[in-house]
Amino acid sequence: METTEYQKQRDAFLNRPMCFREAAVEDIEALDDKHYNVAGMTVEVIPDVARRLDKIIGTNSQQVGQVRKYYGDKGATNLRNYLGRSVKPGKKVVLQANPTTGMVQSVERIGEHMIVPQTFFDFADMFMDRNDYLPYKMEFRDNKIHLMLTAVNPQYHMLFKGDEIISNGMLLSWRPGQMALDNFYIRLVCTNGMTRIINENMARTSTASPHVLSDMLYLPDNQLLMSNNLTTLQEKVIEAARCTASLREMKTAKELLLNNGVEDVVAEEYVPYKELVKEYKEAGHRINAKNMAFAEGNLNVWKLYNNLTEFATHSTQLTQRDPRRTAILIQSMNLLDKERDLKPRLTLNG
Repeated sequence: METTEYQKQRDAFLNRPMCFREAAVEDIEALDDKHYNVAGMTVEVIPDVARRLDKIIGTNSQQVGQVRKYYGDKGATNLRNYLGRSVKPGKKVVLQANPTTGMVQSVERIGEHMIVPQTFFDFADMFMDRNDYLPYKMEFRDNKIHLMLTAVNPQYHMLFKGDEIISNGMLLSWRPGQMALDNFYIRLVCTNGMTRIINENMARTSTASPHVLSDMLYLPDNQLLMSNNLTTLQEKVIEAARCTASLREMKTAKELLLNNGVEDVVAEEYVPYKELVKEYKEAGHRINAKNMAFAEGNLNVWKLYNNLTEFATHSTQLTQRDPRRTAILIQSMNLLDKERDLKPRLTLNG
């Protein structure tokens, strides 16, 4: 991505009409299942927002359904409002409405205030200037922005023979309640991207205070942190190449795609889970949640991971700027980071 193209995409995002509203949870009153009074304004919400608001106040659809069964719709509304008033004072969310329909389409917890997109891009520009980075790719959809950066002076690391990565890329992420900075690796053998979360407080923030942003700005200087993250990645990659994927891990991988809007028939091409379950059943095996972790899949974990990242980086099912691409990369790395179900056995023969 040329810098001019990045600036064009940035300006296009900033010029989009976006209707955000901050509110304390105690100022949100349920009127019915899809209408709420937010600090004196009546709004209509989509079902997913209603579910998220239920989760924020500490209930769920099953509990609401039980109350509705015995006390009717009014009882369900009263439950929501009772729990909403019981939430710790000062707990805040940001609601976003569709600028065309006015319907609230997302809700997210925030700190003291939401982080506005302009703050994110101002920080991104400072980060690139200070640390000698260039924009590589930007994705945005709904309330998320992923900005991948490559270093002017790239560093290289060999995962396996013939499988080299650029190891000092960075990923800047934004949503109304959080900014984050993580490692982003580019595999040269196939140009698949790899992301890895930096598990440090200074790598993510729910506030745009100068002190916190300063810590994030200087994060690339922390060579020990960057090196430890890369070392952990190397260890996980080697382990994944030696471990057969379990049926449970394959199910998790396929659900990862499905949860990001990938059609079942397409997801099955990359993770042949359904076909494998069929083969097990035809062989007379009973497959259930208890034994899936012990059932062998038909590929190793590294191949499973590569199938996911191949879809995320090369598939035409998603637009080039769709942040679900990076979401799949991040969730794939989470799968790679997990404890393996089927570890290699040590024998005297090697």
